[in-house]
Amino acid sequence: MLSEQQNEARHTAILQAYNYLDITLPKQESDEQAMTMLTSYMEELIRTDFNRLLALLYRIDVSEQKIKSALEDRIREVSTARIFAELIIERLHKKLLYRRMYHTR
Repeated sequence: MLSEQQNEARHTAILQAYNYLDITLPKQESDEQAMTMLTSYMEELIRTDFNRLLALLYRIDVSEQKIKSALEDRIREVSTARIFAELIIERLHKKLLYRRMYHTR
């Protein structure tokens, strides 16, 4: 279970992902609804512009090793698009936590 601060940081990471993608998130969306929309966008990029998706993952600094590992270990019920969405959020979340940790020192 995530702490309140971790939940807030994850929510902020989701919002940052939308900013990176230059897409608008409706204001009243829950984090899970936002993840579903982000996953749909990842599906669209996989189908229509895979190179843009790879460039986005690179720009956000998602590790190539993490991508390979996540795709190899994925559960059949989890789509590749959802994995990419989760990796983006995970990386942005970590960046945010690191910034907060080192900013207060």
